[in-house]
Amino acid sequence: MRRWNTDSVIRFRFILRPVKDVAPWGDERLVLHWFALTEGWYWIEVGDHELLRYSERTLRRWADEEGDGGVSIPYVDYYAARLWKTFSRWFPCSPNRCRRISSAS
Repeated sequence: MRRWNTDSVIRFRFILRPVKDVAPWGDERLVLHWFALTEGWYWIEVGDHELLRYSERTLRRWADEEGDGGVSIPYVDYYAARLWKTFSRWFPCSPNRCRRISSAS
């Protein structure tokens, strides 16, 4: 059995906002659009590092400004689909196809 070294694996992590807290979209007719349902928080893990995580200093400043305890989740608060769309533009082929291309060269 082949064992993979996962020390430098990139992991895309996310937490979706509960559906009851997602605001519907639209002017005349409100709908829960699929993109809106990906609202939440996301970050990237590389080894022991977390990318797109706000620093403790930033979180403390926001807590002081808001006066209600501030941000409880220290990650980007946006649509997880946006992260996927961005990365799919940068890396347009599927993982299997990329593997075949790289092994052929």
